[in-house]
Amino acid sequence: MSKKKQICNIQSAVCIGSMKFPIQIINSEINPEAIGFTINFDDFVTTYAAIQTRTGVETFDGSNISHNLTHIFYIRYGIEVEALYHIRYNEKFYIVMDVEDMGEEKRFLKLTTTERGVTINKASWS
Repeated sequence: MSKKKQICNIQSAVCIGSMKFPIQIINSEINPEAIGFTINFDDFVTTYAAIQTRTGVETFDGSNISHNLTHIFYIRYGIEVEALYHIRYNEKFYIVMDVEDMGEEKRFLKLTTTERGVTINKASWS
């Protein structure tokens, strides 16, 4: 009898099989205008992620922040993501606050985010 290979690493909190939620990673551009500004969103990439919800007040980089960290998205390594990119999932927007290469193994990225709400009506899509 052959044993099946286990996809999930014991040290990793993420398995490839748990990445089943389609998300859009979006780059935003703020354009100043005579009165106020507009934000244009450019679709960057669509991928699959594992999602973990967070509750309560947390600290970020050792200090308290005004926005609660609400969700953590885990994606495959190789997709270029930076802090302040946006994620769209279930018609809600999340702003990426931190990007971490889990275990420095170049396998998974951990995206710590803050829910920004449903802002699709206020934004213009390019």
